[in-house]
Amino acid sequence: MAVVATFFAPIQFPPAPILCFRENPDTSLSMVASGSLLACNPDRVVLKRVVLSGHPYKINRKSATIRYMFFNPDDVAYFKPCKLRTKLGRVGHIRESLGTHGHMKCVFDAQLKSHDTVLLYLYKRVFPKWTYEDCVVSCRDGEGEGGESSSSSAVPKGERSVTFNAKVEMMQE
Repeated sequence: MAVVATFFAPIQFPPAPILCFRENPDTSLSMVASGSLLACNPDRVVLKRVVLSGHPYKINRKSATIRYMFFNPDDVAYFKPCKLRTKLGRVGHIRESLGTHGHMKCVFDAQLKSHDTVLLYLYKRVFPKWTYEDCVVSCRDGEGEGGESSSSSAVPKGERSVTFNAKVEMMQE
């Protein structure tokens, strides 16, 4: 399976290898993904998409009254410049607010069907919340370090132990 992911890390240049690990409850690590770096773009923007939906109440030729998307006329006036889409592919915009319950009159490029749903896509820039945790990783293998045996080390003969501390930047959702 091919997947593309975006993450925040120190700058690297493609095609650097990427290994992603998950820390298990017993403080061991298990590899969850591997791959290579596609591109490095410090100007990339992370967006969150929110979809508001409404339903046609009355349908005329190219105009329709939509309800259940907003619940007061102030919201209708605020989102008036935004483009509307439907699940069946129609495109339109808000013409005016009707009444005090959030109903609105909208114009579309073709006549709506009664079972269609009107959607308003909203995008918001998201900034990650950073936390810093100490990460202690230790590795042991059955090979000796360069074939040498060290009797003064605390590690049993034939095993190599590498332990290092690193600051890991983690993004919380």
